[in-house]
Amino acid sequence: MAKTKADVHPIKKRSFDAAKATRLVQSWAAISKSINVDLREGVDAVRARARDLAQNEPMAKKYLSLVAANVVGSNGIVLQSKIVDPSGKPDKLANDAIEAGWMKWGQSACDISGRMSMPDFERAVIKCVARDGEALVYEHIGADNEFGYALQLIDINRLATTKNQIGTEKQNAVIMGVEIDRNGKPLFYHVYEYMYGDDQTKWTTKPYPADNIIHIFLQDSPEQIRGVSWMHASMIRMFHLKKYQEWAIIA
Repeated sequence: MAKTKADVHPIKKRSFDAAKATRLVQSWAAISKSINVDLREGVDAVRARARDLAQNEPMAKKYLSLVAANVVGSNGIVLQSKIVDPSGKPDKLANDAIEAGWMKWGQSACDISGRMSMPDFERAVIKCVARDGEALVYEHIGADNEFGYALQLIDINRLATTKNQIGTEKQNAVIMGVEIDRNGKPLFYHVYEYMYGDDQTKWTTKPYPADNIIHIFLQDSPEQIRGVSWMHASMIRMFHLKKYQEWAIIA
């Protein structure tokens, strides 16, 4: 049988090489999920492992120190007031008073527990964001100090990742402890009041109004609700390197 033109020159279809399923890429994910599904399935485990590395791996600990030193610095983020008078000139008296008040609040009253100054608080926050992927700060309006205002850094472990509900016409959606409206705007943060034992069904949550919560994380994907450790892409390599060094010493 004579060969046809199609047999001699088979038609080639255009495709993405990165989408091909071959034996060389069998373990490579080929199904795309929502970023919030990925986070719900792994954010707590990633955070736990990031904290272990921060405690026990010198490279991770050094990385967090560099983040704090380069983002916050030794003196913290300094306020520079730029109030102008009716003529448009800088109002030095007002600016000096505001900056002095900010400095006094930051030194003595910014942390509700009274343990941290503002530079200490800022370094703690940025380390939480880099290590855990996010930080949760509660604003105490009417705090018992001369300024009537203070901040509380809440352990992100207390944000109820397992609390989820589908949004309907009569109820808001809750995604990993964050209650949102139809537009994705946070309304409440469901925070564990008491964390004890392994049975999370016994843990009680309290809804904190989003108006009083500062939820800090880098949003890399549309509709992303929670953050992930900045170290997540390198954590496996750091863990393997740490174990390799231990095994080499033992051997």
